[in-house]
Amino acid sequence: MLGILLLITAYKKWCGELDPDEPPPRWLSRLDKVTPLKALGIGITLPLIAPKLWVFTLNALATIAAAELSQPDIAIAYLLFILLAESLLLLPILLRIVVPKRSKSTLNQLSEWLNRNSRPITILVSLVFGLWFLYSGIRGLRL
Repeated sequence: MLGILLLITAYKKWCGELDPDEPPPRWLSRLDKVTPLKALGIGITLPLIAPKLWVFTLNALATIAAAELSQPDIAIAYLLFILLAESLLLLPILLRIVVPKRSKSTLNQLSEWLNRNSRPITILVSLVFGLWFLYSGIRGLRL
């Protein structure tokens, strides 16, 4: 079901009309004014209420369990999943800690790039994961 929903998301984004003058979402502009304490609260709360994050985590757990690994290998595989999943969040934090003066301009450039390319990124990610989840679901029904 998730695969179909992600493919529908990719199709809607692909067919949707691109408006270059459209401002970024309101929640995104609010993030610039968030205090560190509020950012911590958002960081703790968001994973608890985001269904997409739960789906990816549960799918990773199911994939790791289906691999029939030994107990230590299961723990290593899950830790690698966590590290890879969190790397996109940890890299900006580490950049800010290691090079605080240069990090602001670098992170601003990354933010601008993400805003410019959010549509193709959404299409690609939805398409890849939609096809993967659809394939996994069909394969699971056949077994």
